[in-house]
Amino acid sequence: MRVFSEVTSIPAGGRWPSSAGGRSVPPFRWLLIENRGAHGSTNDLVVSIGGAVSNDTATTGYQFRVPAGCAVTRSAASDVAGVEEDASPLASELSILNVGAAAVAVYIELDDASEIKQRTLLLSP
Repeated sequence: MRVFSEVTSIPAGGRWPSSAGGRSVPPFRWLLIENRGAHGSTNDLVVSIGGAVSNDTATTGYQFRVPAGCAVTRSAASDVAGVEEDASPLASELSILNVGAAAVAVYIELDDASEIKQRTLLLSP
């Protein structure tokens, strides 16, 4: 079941949320980040689950990059060290950094485990 969704604009070099730390969101196991920047531009996003986001790789939390013009779906369970696959809740903090030179629109969607698991089972051969 979708627990959070939002379309927002992140300025060049800006963060979502704009405060220094991440945003508390409902507990989630799956997330979809859609970078609506022009495909092929350098307006990539760096996403952090459970810690402050930084362009530096030596930070707390788990980070991944969403290239401009792409959407990435991730399981927080596979990205948080030491967490069992069926553990719940897994993550409740999210932070996004726009490392590009222009503002980008971003679609953020978070889901809990049961709905995604059901969809995955229905789509499996």
